[in-house]
Amino acid sequence: MKSSRRSFLQDSIFDHRFGRVFLPVLDYTEAKGTSGMDVINLEKAVRLMDGDKELFGDLFEIIENSLPEKYGAIEAALTAESAVDLELYAHQLKGALRNVAAEEVCALLEKLEKCGSRNDFPSAREIYPKVKPLVNEVLEYYRSRVWASAFTK
Repeated sequence: MKSSRRSFLQDSIFDHRFGRVFLPVLDYTEAKGTSGMDVINLEKAVRLMDGDKELFGDLFEIIENSLPEKYGAIEAALTAESAVDLELYAHQLKGALRNVAAEEVCALLEKLEKCGSRNDFPSAREIYPKVKPLVNEVLEYYRSRVWASAFTK
């Protein structure tokens, strides 16, 4: 991937200074874990990427490389009981994963984000341990490459 393209993708996903692509806002509050939600909504992912397999891969690379930082920020917010930071960092991770249509983990991060806005740390501490295993499922799905044939470019 070209350096300028990587920079653009990183800035557009994780840095609000440059704005970001706004995806349709979906209400994930009624999600029931694995009952009925795909790890990645492949149809939506193909549509979001306009069929571009390379773009999908580039986004996953950026997401995976940023995970230690994102997890660390959320964990620090939980330790410090910083509601503002919890809401912000859960929102950032949710936004990154929403770009690849990882709906199940986005539903969980939506709940975590709302814990921040409600200053509800007991619930946040119950929810957060479920995030990493779901993110790992998303990454395993990506690495499996079973999705590749759905992309046209």
